[in-house]
Amino acid sequence: GNDDFFRNPMYILTLRDVATVQIRCSCEKSVAVNVIVLQVPNKAPKDVVAILKMYGQPILDSGNYRHGFAVTERTKIQPGTYVMVVSTFHAGKVGNYSIGLAHSS
Repeated sequence: GNDDFFRNPMYILTLRDVATVQIRCSCEKSVAVNVIVLQVPNKAPKDVVAILKMYGQPILDSGNYRHGFAVTERTKIQPGTYVMVVSTFHAGKVGNYSIGLAHSS
């Protein structure tokens, strides 16, 4: 459910200038992982459905959950504050992972 979404690891990204960004996440092959980046609203809604309704689709999305590795497309992002969410396909599944963030101005 939506409450499970907020248990996922989240990281704040702040861009001062326009940048092209790509995010990579690697983890154990037994874990299906996804990475999304959402714009942080001025007044945060209480659940992910409200965030998506207010702000549309994620700015970055690695797509379908993949075992062991997920990567977003290289995307031009405007200055602002964003939240990156790393999630697993099965709620409550935990594991080690590493995040790589590539960017250019």
